[in-house]
Parts: sequence; C-alpha cells; structure tokens
Amino acid sequence: MIRRLILVGVGILGCFLLGYQALAAPLPASRSTTRSSDGGTLIPTATLTPTATLTPTVIPTIVPISLSSYLPLVVKAPPPPTATPTPIPTHTPLPTPTAVPPTAIPPTPTLITVNPTCSGVANTAAPNLPIAIKNVNKAGNPETVTLRNQSTQTVDLTDWWICSMNGNQRHAILSGTIAPGQSLVIVSQAGGPIWNNTTTDPAVLFRRDGFQVSYRSQ
Repeated sequence: MIRRLILVGVGILGCFLLGYQALAAPLPASRSTTRSSDGGTLIPTATLTPTATLTPTVIPTIVPISLSSYLPLVVKAPPPPTATPTPIPTHTPLPTPTAVPPTAIPPTPTLITVNPTCSGVANTAAPNLPIAIKNVNKAGNPETVTLRNQSTQTVDLTDWWICSMNGNQRHAILSGTIAPGQSLVIVSQAGGPIWNNTTTDPAVLFRRDGFQVSYRSQ
C-alpha cells in the first residue's frame, strides 16, 4: 500500500513539472518578409527560435522496505513478583508448660482396731516400713522409744502401740501423724519401768490391726 502511494505521488509530481516547463517556454517567432534590393519578390526570412532544453526529471527510486534494516523491538518481560519474606522471630517461644496434677495419696484404709495386747511372739522379720523403731531408752526416767518415718508419705499413727516383748508389757498407745523423715520420741505410758536393763528386751511396733510393723532387739 505504501509503495503504491509513493508511485502515484511521483507521477503527479512529474506531470506538474512538465506542465510548468511548457508554460514557461517562449512562443515561436513570427515569420518576417524582406524585400530584395532590386525591388523584386519579397523573400520571407525565417527566424529560428531556440528550442528549450528540457531538464530531465529525476524519478526517485523506490527502495523496498526491508525489515532486516531495523533493529528488532525487544519486549522485556516484567520481573517476577517479589515474595514478602516471613518475619523470623528473634527468640523461640517457650512451650506452655502443661499443668501436672498433684499425685493423689490414697487414703489410709480403715483398719479394724483389735485389743492392743502385747502377748504373742515377736516377728523378727518385721519390715520396719513405713515406721521403724530407732532406739529404746531403757535407763530413762521416764523410759522412751524413738520412732522414725522411713517413707515419703505422712503416716497416721492413731491406735498404734509399742510393746516390751520380754514381759509382754505395753509401752504406749499412739496418736497423731508423723511426716516423712520425721522422728518422734514416745514417752512411756506404763506408769513405771518395764524394760529390762540387764538383758536383751525386744521392742515391737504394732499397727492398729495387730500387724507387726517394726522390730528392734536392744
């Protein structure tokens, strides 16, 4: 389409130049007659008019447009979107501690109280747990027996009793509690000396159901 428009334009320009040169050229000279000197016949004399020299019209050469003459248009792809960085905490949060419920201590079973007698045979294989007899002060006035809680729990000593096994005599009936690791000095309730100071006189601690908890040979 562009080439056709250029050709039409060039043709119109050439026609315009040719018309302009024709209008600018001088008219041909008229012929004149000259009489001869002898009075004879007139001889026409022709005046030559110079012919106008036509200037050649330069028709521009149409050069076809080549796409290779132009630099290719490079379309740059837009940069990929920048990801928003995740903020890094400056410290690691500590996990929320889980509340640990306290260890429930089972209640002491209800024991049937028997007659706190000291008759019978001492059990030398008594476990000495949770309570152990640690000392018998035979020479004391009054006499005393020291107990110690060997366990990690508080023990209720209500209706427990201590006996001198040589004479099958009761030292005391107990009451109250004893904490873990605690020692208690039990004062005699016999009303007088019951422990043999010259020979071995085993001491036994009875639970209120009659079970022998501790044995000490002293």
